[in-house]
Amino acid sequence: MTPDLMDRQLAEAFREEIAPEPPLTVDEWADRNLILDDTMSSEPGRYRVSRTPYVREPMRCLSVTSPIQVVVLIWGAQLGKSTTGNAWIGYVMDNSPGPMLAVQPRVQDALDYSRLRIEPMIEANESLQRRIGSKWVRDGTNTLTTKKYPGGVLIITGANSAAGLKSRPIRYLFLDEVDEYPWDVQDQGDPLTLAIRRTNTYGHRRKVLVTSTPTIQGRSRVETQYQDSDQREYWVPCPLCGELQVLVFDRLKWPKGKPELVKYECRHCEKRFPEVAKREILPAGEWRAQKETGLIAGFHLPSWYSPLGWLSWREIAAEWVEKHGDPNSLKVFVNQIMAETYEDRGEAPPWQRLFDRREPELRQGVPPEDAVFLTVGADVQQDRIEAFVWAWGHRKESWFLDHIVFQGDPWNPETWHGMTELLHTTYETEDGRELQIAGLAVDTGYAQGPVIDWSRAIQDPRVMLVKGDHWKNWKVMVASPTKSEVTVDGKRVGILLWGVGGALIKQETYGFINLDSPADGEETPPGYIHLGTWVSQELCKQFVAEDLVETTDSKGYPKRQFEKHRHRNEMLDGRVYARAVAEVLGLSRMKEAGEEEAATKRKSKSKKKKGGGGWMGGRGGGFGRRDGGSWL
Repeated sequence: MTPDLMDRQLAEAFREEIAPEPPLTVDEWADRNLILDDTMSSEPGRYRVSRTPYVREPMRCLSVTSPIQVVVLIWGAQLGKSTTGNAWIGYVMDNSPGPMLAVQPRVQDALDYSRLRIEPMIEANESLQRRIGSKWVRDGTNTLTTKKYPGGVLIITGANSAAGLKSRPIRYLFLDEVDEYPWDVQDQGDPLTLAIRRTNTYGHRRKVLVTSTPTIQGRSRVETQYQDSDQREYWVPCPLCGELQVLVFDRLKWPKGKPELVKYECRHCEKRFPEVAKREILPAGEWRAQKETGLIAGFHLPSWYSPLGWLSWREIAAEWVEKHGDPNSLKVFVNQIMAETYEDRGEAPPWQRLFDRREPELRQGVPPEDAVFLTVGADVQQDRIEAFVWAWGHRKESWFLDHIVFQGDPWNPETWHGMTELLHTTYETEDGRELQIAGLAVDTGYAQGPVIDWSRAIQDPRVMLVKGDHWKNWKVMVASPTKSEVTVDGKRVGILLWGVGGALIKQETYGFINLDSPADGEETPPGYIHLGTWVSQELCKQFVAEDLVETTDSKGYPKRQFEKHRHRNEMLDGRVYARAVAEVLGLSRMKEAGEEEAATKRKSKSKKKKGGGGWMGGRGGGFGRRDGGSWL
């Protein structure tokens, strides 16, 4: 080895020895240093990010190595939100010092937060004690509301204190439970705005953490902040098929009256897996943004992502069963468990207007003399099948005629006997005519196997299988039927699926709902929807259970879509299915003088041989023979 080569190697080794370590991220600091006191956590001891793997990415966004300036957490209960904020405070004190402000809703909350969260964290962590000292040493640099450390200071204040929000510049800002902040603090303005202004001096080097469980729709600060962010959701793989998906409340399924048997139904394979699978799927999850913002990262997380041993699915299911009928309790559930805003609809919500305008002369199961044909929309639930019968007249006028609930597990073939009987039910009109069901649509989104088994068993051309992929379609009400292969009883069989443009049908329906009731002697407006006094408040609420909202897609382009503001919407779904059948039957093309023609068509269809052509086949042919390889 030459002297020059030896000198170069020694110089390189020396540079590596004295070179500073790369900056830590918040999650790395927490894994190395954070100790949880028993006053801070139900699981005291060494903190591990892997216990709540979904916090890793928000923590990295809070790190000085990330270009993200604002992090928004709109999270439910028992997910580790508080620990995430505390770990960030510890990281700043120990690893990336600078002036920091932590804002609680009230001054008393700030004192409690310091006493019960921050001081126990400092006492339990040697690295922080070296920076700050013991809580028992009270001086001008270490008080309940002020923690001074080399390179910075932590000030803890309440959002109701203007003085605490308007002093020195702040590089790091922690705004906790912002939906509980007052809207005006001592006539100085919005406390959130006052606090954020203090970070302007630091420009791109600032970091702001905004957290809260949401409250009322339209008055939720954290919702507004999240809407301005890139809106990330946590996608996890199904343990059975491996497909990634966002876990949603509607797919937590349990037998009626037995929430302790709750499981999650995969949206792809439709199989159910137990909560213990979270041990596998949470670490394999990933955050996905819905749009690009560059500097604001938003994370939405409901409580059913809570790790094993914390808030369980059975507790969530039991709470839903207990509280979903009480508006006040439901509000708490929506805010704290679903991590969503609750819509306060005021004194006269749309369902109330529907309920108040019901017509006593419209009897259940008796079509009016203006009715031309009947259709049914069937909604399949985990413990029942709900059928909604609608009568249709000229100019798209409609009457809600009947609501039948077939209780039972849809996977039990006996539950479907009632549906078969309904298809052959005859309704007598007010003027003595007899109307049979002209068509029935049933969604294949849930319990697809039993739905297909039933349709193949009865071989009735009036049954239409609906494909849920077109629910957001704004172009057509009903798309051309497509041939699809599915597995039934271990065999690949072919079926015809109809794509339904649910968004377009809902828009039409809501337009008809908003029509004014005709005064005495006035002609009924086209499209008017009639409800009898037998229709309950619950059904009226289900009928307007969704709202049309303006959002943006992943590329930032505006889009419109319907979103549920309440859990149950079976009435609306049933209407969509029934309207889809009516469209196939020619409701939009029906003329005033075409009643005899429509009746003739219905009569000819009913005489067709089962398994033959018929309108069910549409442009793609009807049901075929029941053999393993034929198309339904």
